[in-house]
Amino acid sequence: MDPKTDADITVVAEKIIKAIQVPCDVGDPHSAISVNVQASLGIAMFPKDGTTADALTKSADAAMYRAKRDGSGYAFA
Repeated sequence: MDPKTDADITVVAEKIIKAIQVPCDVGDPHSAISVNVQASLGIAMFPKDGTTADALTKSADAAMYRAKRDGSGYAFA
């Protein structure tokens, strides 16, 4: 996939979050517990949000913390 717009990236982010949130049974079949995981994604795009790996990582990291704070699941840098 070659995302062209924020809407394209939003679709991908929502699919990732949905896949991660599927409950997973851990343990043997007779005493398994169900584990739920939630994700917060920070999205940074080249070159708008940085032109180096370090800059993109910092932008994505800041966006991830904003997504955590807002409870939105994902945020753009």
